Amino acid sequence: MKMAWILFLTLLSCGLPSLSQATGDRSAIKLTFLRLQNEGTAERAAKHLQAMAKSDPAVRAYLSSNLPAVIEEHHRGTVWLNAVRLAGNLKIVSAVDTLVASLGENNVGGTFTFAEERRLDNDPPAKALAEIGDPSVPAVKRALIKPESETRWRAARVLANINSQSARAALADHLQNEPDAHLRAFIRSVIGRSGGQTSRQRR
Repeated sequence: MKMAWILFLTLLSCGLPSLSQATGDRSAIKLTFLRLQNEGTAERAAKHLQAMAKSDPAVRAYLSSNLPAVIEEHHRGTVWLNAVRLAGNLKIVSAVDTLVASLGENNVGGTFTFAEERRLDNDPPAKALAEIGDPSVPAVKRALIKPESETRWRAARVLANINSQSARAALADHLQNEPDAHLRAFIRSVIGRSGGQTSRQRR
């Protein structure tokens, strides 16, 4: 156990591999991903992984398999924040269920304006889901039936930011079942702003 911990610290003390080293090099990918899970190196590692993933499908595949577990494990903090942002920036669909689960957690903080709230600037998992887009819609729609009003609000804002046909349809399907009058009004404003007809409205 002691030797394993020494190895872990040794890996963290090493510099990040160059992009040329990392491309196609599984050990370099693992090392950078390991640094993503350390508070002191998470931000730099996330930027490096994002750059790597743009040119190397192996990096994206590795993140698809391993990033959701990091998000689920950490909940809050620098590691969690950078993992969530990475999932959104790279549109990691495998992270959708974990990100939706995060909508039910107390991980939104700070002072923000109404416009920032609407854009999800203060809500990293919601923003990541909106960036992933339509693949998020079925899971986010399920969050609309949660008993917690805040979770439903966050889910509705995600769908409003996606603003696709499927996202607007999900909001319209939920509208009559929403107990919060303010949230119903928000949903109506989103549907009306789209200028389109949903499947329920056409029936």
